[in-house]
Order: sequence, then C-alpha cells, then structure tokens
Amino acid sequence: MSGTKSPHAGLTRRSFLKTTGAVAGAAAVAGGALPAMQALAADSGASAADAGEKVMPGRCFFGGCFSCNYNVTVRDGRAVKVSPDPDALFGRRPCLKGYSLPQRMYSQERIKYPMKRVGERGENKWERISWDEAIATITEKWKGYIDEFGGQSILVSTGSSGARFTVSGASRLENILQFTNVEMCADWAVYHGLHRVYGNPATGIMTAPGNEPFEEDIFNAKTVFMWGNNLSETYVQRWRYLMEAQKQGAKIISIDPNETTVSAHADEWYALRPGSDPALILSMVQVIIEEDLHDVAYLKRDTVGPFLVREDTKEFLRMSDLGVAPTEGPVNPQTRKPTIIDPPVVWDAAANKEMSSAESTDPALEGSWTVAGIKVTTAYSLMVESVQEYKPETVADIVELSSEDIRRLARLATEGPVSHMFGLGLQAYDNGLQFGSGLGLLLAVTGMVGKPGAGVQATAFMGMRNAQFLFPTGTFTTTIPVLHLPEVMETGMFKGKKYPPFKSLYIRGSAFVGGRPDKNKLIAEIIDKLEFIVCLDVAFTDSALYADIVLPAAHYYEVEDVYGSPLSYHMQHAPKIVEPAFEAKPDLQVAKLLAEGLGVGKYFEGDDESWLRAQLDFPALKAQGITLDALREKKDMRYIPAGVAYKDGKYYTPTGKVEFYCEKPRPRVDLGLDLDVAPERLPRFFPPHEAWPETETMKKYPLILIPEHSRGRFHTGGFDGVWLNEIERGPIVRMNIEDAKARGIEDGDDVEVFNDRGSGVARVVLDAGKRPGMLQYPKGLQGRQYKAGDLASLCSLHMDPFAVNSSFSDTCVEVRKWDGGSK
Repeated sequence: MSGTKSPHAGLTRRSFLKTTGAVAGAAAVAGGALPAMQALAADSGASAADAGEKVMPGRCFFGGCFSCNYNVTVRDGRAVKVSPDPDALFGRRPCLKGYSLPQRMYSQERIKYPMKRVGERGENKWERISWDEAIATITEKWKGYIDEFGGQSILVSTGSSGARFTVSGASRLENILQFTNVEMCADWAVYHGLHRVYGNPATGIMTAPGNEPFEEDIFNAKTVFMWGNNLSETYVQRWRYLMEAQKQGAKIISIDPNETTVSAHADEWYALRPGSDPALILSMVQVIIEEDLHDVAYLKRDTVGPFLVREDTKEFLRMSDLGVAPTEGPVNPQTRKPTIIDPPVVWDAAANKEMSSAESTDPALEGSWTVAGIKVTTAYSLMVESVQEYKPETVADIVELSSEDIRRLARLATEGPVSHMFGLGLQAYDNGLQFGSGLGLLLAVTGMVGKPGAGVQATAFMGMRNAQFLFPTGTFTTTIPVLHLPEVMETGMFKGKKYPPFKSLYIRGSAFVGGRPDKNKLIAEIIDKLEFIVCLDVAFTDSALYADIVLPAAHYYEVEDVYGSPLSYHMQHAPKIVEPAFEAKPDLQVAKLLAEGLGVGKYFEGDDESWLRAQLDFPALKAQGITLDALREKKDMRYIPAGVAYKDGKYYTPTGKVEFYCEKPRPRVDLGLDLDVAPERLPRFFPPHEAWPETETMKKYPLILIPEHSRGRFHTGGFDGVWLNEIERGPIVRMNIEDAKARGIEDGDDVEVFNDRGSGVARVVLDAGKRPGMLQYPKGLQGRQYKAGDLASLCSLHMDPFAVNSSFSDTCVEVRKWDGGSK
C-alpha cells in the first residue's frame, strides 16, 4: 500500500454519521448506543463467526483511576456500547472517558497497520508494511546498535499502549537487553515529599498515608481539605461520595487559586496565591503549636520528635555514638543482607538521662542537652524553631490570605478526623516536594493518621510485580529522567561516568512527544539526534508522528488482562472482549516477536495466558489465593486488607517512625549530583522557580499558565474522543475577564499564548472564576489538533534536583490575538 499519506485517512464525522445514522451529541456519549463504525469495520478483523450480540464485563485501565466495572455490548464482533453494571463491586458509573471507549477503539486516529516513514520526521507521510518487515527492520537496527554500543544505546519511553499488567512482558525484554529506561518525571513531587515523612511500602509506586476504601472511609471524616483538587472534573466517580459525606455532616474546605465546582460546593473556600501552598501549611503548623493544639501523644509515640539530633552532623545521635555496638536484624529481602540495628537516642524524662529510643517509655519531646560531649536537641524542638519564620502575619502577604484566615485553617486542621485530598497541580511547581513534606508534617503534628476518616485520600500501593518474571537474567535497565536526558546526550556522561551514545528510541505507549514539558527542546535535543525511532501505540499520537516505524498495539478490550487498581485495592480481571482490530497485536506478542528477532526468544516461550499465569505466580498473591483462575471466576479480588492504614506504629521509613525531620534527605532519582541536603531536612517554603512575582521571566511574561485535567481525557489518553472534543470545541484557554479586557481580547477569540520556549493558539473562554494573572488550559491534546503551535511547548524542563519532577504549572506566558499565521 505504497504512498499512503496519513495513518488514519478515510473517515470523517460526517461520513460516520451518514453511515451509521447516529445522532451526535453528549447524550449519545453519556451512555447511549454507540453504533459500530461500519466505515472502518470492513478491515477490522471481525469475521462471520463473530455475528450476533452479547454483553461482556469490561473495565477502564486508565492509570491512577478506578478501573470501573461496567458492561460492554459486542455486536458482530465489535464493541459498540458501554453501560453501567448495577451488580459491580465498585465504580458502577463510568465517566465520559469510559463511555467513549468504543468510539475511540474505531476512531480514525487508530493505528491499523505497521507503517514506515517515507517523508521527513513530523511530515506525516507513511507507507504500509507487513509485521514481518517491521520486526525485521527493527531487530536488524537494534542488533547493530547492541553489538557496537551495548543495550544502553537504546532508549525506552515506557507507558501502556493498551494492556496494563501484561505490559510487564515488554519490561522483561528491556531488562534482559539492558536498555536505558526514560523516566517520565510526572506527578511525583508531592508523593516524594510524603514518602520522606511516612515512607513508601512499594518503591516506584505513588502512596499516601490514608485509609481505604475511600467510598467508606470518607464518611468517617469530620473535615475534608481539598488542596487544589477539582474532584468533580478529575475523578467524578469519587465526587458523589464526597458530596454525600458533606450531606452527612462533613465540612469541605477548598484551598484553590481558582473558583471550581469543588470550591462552589465547599463550606469554605480560600483563594491563595498559586505555588504558595507550602508556606500556608507551615504557617498552619506554627499556629497549631502556638495554640497548643498539637497531638503530643502521637508526636512522642509515633514520630522522630523525641530523637536527639547532633549539632555537629545534624543527624540522629545513636547508641553506637555512646559505645554500644550495633546488632544485626532481619535480612533485607532486596539486599539479602542483615539489617543493622543502631537505635537513635532520646532523653528519658523519667530517668532524666539519655536512653535508647527502643527502651524509653517517657521520652522528652523538647529540649537540648550535652550527651557524651555532643550537643544535641530533639527533632521536635528543631522543627518548632524552623516554623517560627512562618507566623501568619509574615506569611499573609506570601499566600495572599489574611492572618485570621490562616489561623482559622490551622484550627480546622485539628477538628478531626481530618482527611486531605490534593490535586496534582500542587506537584507541578518547583517547590511541589515541599508541599508533600509539609503536608506530612501537618499530619504528624495533628496526629491525623492511623484512625478512621483521617489521613490523605490518594493512591494505594500495588506490591505485585513478579521479580523473577521481570528480571530472568538478573540484569536491569538503567533509568535516566527525561528532564536530565538532554544533558546526558550533550555531555555523554551520567553520574560522572561515560555513557554509551543513544542511537534509538522505543516509544511504547508513552506520550514522549507532547506529554512532556518544552516539546520543542525535546524534539531538537533528543528526537532529532536519534538515528532510529519506533512507536508502539493504539492511536496515532505526536510521538508516532516522529517515529521511523509505527506499530499498531491492541486496545485493552482486545486482550485478556489483570490489573491492580490503585484506587480500589483490588486485583481485577478483564476478559478479552473482542479480537484485535485491523493488524493490532497485544504488547506481549510484540515483545515476543522482538525477542525472537534479537536472539533471546527462549525467554518468551508460551502465549498470553501462560505469561499472565507466570506474572501472577509469586508469594504475595498466592498467599491470598489470587490466581488467574480465581480472578476469572470472581472478577475482583482484594489484595490489600480493608481498614485503617499506617496504624500501630507501622511506618515505612528507615527508623520506623514518622520522619518529619529527615536525617538523610535523598533525591527521588539519583543523578549523581553533589546536593546540599541541609535545607531539605525539615519542610520549608521557597518560591517557584519561574511563576512568582519579581522573577525575570515573570517581568517579561506576566501571566501564569497552568494545565488542568479534562473530563474527556486522562492526560493524553482520549485525545481521539471525537464527540468529547466537540463538546470542548477544540483547544481552549480559560482567562480572567479583566486580563482579557486589558489586552483587547474578547470571548471566543483565537489567541496566541507564548514565551521564549514556544507558542500555541487556542480559543479564549472568559471566566470570572479564574484568578487574575492566571490562564488555564485542558491538557492532553496532540500538537496537530492546534491551529498553530502547541501549549505543551511552553513549559520548562527545569527541575528541583530532589524532586526530579516536571513543573508544568511553573510557567510564565503572555497572550495576544492570533494573527492567523501558519502552523
């Protein structure tokens, strides 16, 4: 099929409506029948044996979401409609993203066949090829690179092109060949801050010290703080539970720069300055301590508050400093070496002397002493001293709230049980980590952890990766954050050592281009410098646009899979609902083809079912009776016990205590940098890097641009939802009315949003609820969906070296009417 100019030519909305007789509109998306796209069905792979209609159990596998249970109607071998399952265990009401999945499966954006580029990168000119040719081309290139430069010369941007749990098969291949994994650096800063304080039971997974299930525990809360969280848009399935909890007496406190649906329904709304949340939290802690509202018992029992900190090293005084030799503890399952037990020292109030923290029953929370000639102070006293600079009268101008408001918020934070929910906008500033560690401190001071209705309602951990399956040869990928990758490519050095040159990039279901900050720089400094790029995905994304070979991946309706839902605490089974459309293949089958071509096929014997069984075959799941057969029968099986988490002093920190004082701060990702850890031991506030008054950038570009989640998309997943995009009516940017008036901009105008990094054209929606000086746009569209430019190009690659996280909202821009220039 030489000469094909587009990977998705042929079907328009007009021809679709004419063919199917469907009626366009939101009602059809929100639960009405979605007729099969007959114009695409002819070559979708459906056969006469598929004729008829049946209803299958389905679910969404959007990462970080509910994985809602629902029914999928299959007609003539094609998924045509999603409808609620009244008997589902949870998530009985899919959101718009879920309802629109059948339409997206057969969208004109669907990648149907393997293709190779025939024009320049980004030119969108392609030629259809066979799977045999595609695999042969890829493996021949990769074998050459591996032989000459080693497996590390091949970059992998890892996402999920369709399957969820089964994607581990591709990771197995990458570990065997020791590819370089590009870490995406998104949504981690707040979690890393929380992990500093409360630890992380599952490395590499976003966790928070809250209870579950949310749908039950939220009704135990007396007060719910919503930190920059517009739940009604981002997680509509949870929104109804929050509203019901409010009806039953829970008080909702919204802290958000902008007016949102949540703030409109909240009992109280506080519109603080964007990026100032850490300062507000630390001021609240100062008030709580000043007004004697802190939980002394919790601080003494569960935190490092009583631990003595050496004045010279700023680390905990330990029994070995007093001449008591450390002992060996249980073997660490990861290092396979005994743990070293060397207890911190406290000042025992009853005995009036220093004592091992493991033995003291009455440790002093405050004070300074000299022990064995070493000057020491309790961690709690150091924390109290540190928050004195955040008194409400000082912080009021920073956060743009009155000192009375700050004091009221502090008191509300003690009216427990208190639950906190944060939006990921808070992690999108340079100081996002400090919000996480500050929130951890607030929880510690108020004792709002380990009791019903208290803690952080966020994501659960998924401790269910089979190491034997993932690492059969004992070799691993090397991880380099995407924010650091341009520097590694320029210098050829990583962690102070020479690193092999990068020759190829395998984009596996990842928004590498378009989903990251500073798109133009990533293209110029990474994409343009690579010899060979492969993209495996379901839909034709911006990443595919820059590939040399594009492979069609199966949608998760087209493969049997299991998934550990992070918001439902269940392992969930998803049957294959339909056969893969067109020439799409599941991730595992693609990994097998690549492995055979690369000479490591012996590690990929078997089929999808046998691989699923292998990945589920490890002690943590077997002990709970979780097997593929059991999941097929029960659909959902809980893998974490229900109830209150982080209780009975069980924390996942080095000391086993709540570490609001961090003895040895570490970056989220080790980049081999020489970092100053002193400012990181206690939570602090520092202004955002760019989006803050008086920065040089903001003097030039006075508006702050922040992304928001859309009801119709999960990050870039859903850009191909035609009807949902029509509801939004193209790329938009929400703008304060007065800001628009000052620039001669009217509602509905096309405007160019720009800074030194790039520009993007969007339609203005005037919104009195938007804070002056701020612009907000729904994220997730592809660059070609803009009339010109791309708003994703405006964000910076700057990072805090401890958070190693993208600061999407730390972005300054200006706006002008668009002159209609070409893209």
